[in-house]
Amino acid sequence: VGVNSLLSKSLGMRDQEAANRTAGNGMVLMMIASFGFMLFGIFGVRPFFQVQSTVAETVEGGIDYLSICCIFSMGVFMQVLSERLLQSTGRAMLSMVTQGLGAILNIILDPLFIHGWWIIPKMGVAGAAIATVIGQWCAAFLGLYLNEKHNPDIRFGRAYAKLDWNTVKPILTVGIPSVVMNGIGSVMTFGMNQILQGFNETATSVFGIYFKL
Repeated sequence: VGVNSLLSKSLGMRDQEAANRTAGNGMVLMMIASFGFMLFGIFGVRPFFQVQSTVAETVEGGIDYLSICCIFSMGVFMQVLSERLLQSTGRAMLSMVTQGLGAILNIILDPLFIHGWWIIPKMGVAGAAIATVIGQWCAAFLGLYLNEKHNPDIRFGRAYAKLDWNTVKPILTVGIPSVVMNGIGSVMTFGMNQILQGFNETATSVFGIYFKL
């Protein structure tokens, strides 16, 4: 969101260098964020689930799913950033194509990996995570390709990938409130799970299903 805002502003001012720096710094910030999620996927997923459930099957299934999604989370970060770059330069249709590819691949691959159809082994919850990650990475590569080949408003290069505080600051100024607003829902869900654990596992499951709906 922060990159989208600053990039649109830079292009509106016809400041090509600022636009390129915004895209480059956005890529670096994306890699830093995804590295943080990779570390959480390796070290933080088990304690995260253990404080939310006492049912071994729930805990292990959650660990299988979330660890895969977090360790390979750079795909979804690249996908979202690529889509924002396309949107901010007025190429919303191309952004929709990348979103559609990821979603459609996920829908197709989910039953294959979950139930083990054809030559693919049955993987259950882990299979759902693998299908999700594959969809995200395919959409990410498509997004990068579309930006490289069909988005002449921005140019990538090593010179633009060096973190510049004058570029990073406005990105974070706009982006951090968006992070907080999106995160409030997750914090609320986590807190409700702690309360519902005092009743039984069914109460937690019902709340999870309701929240998804």
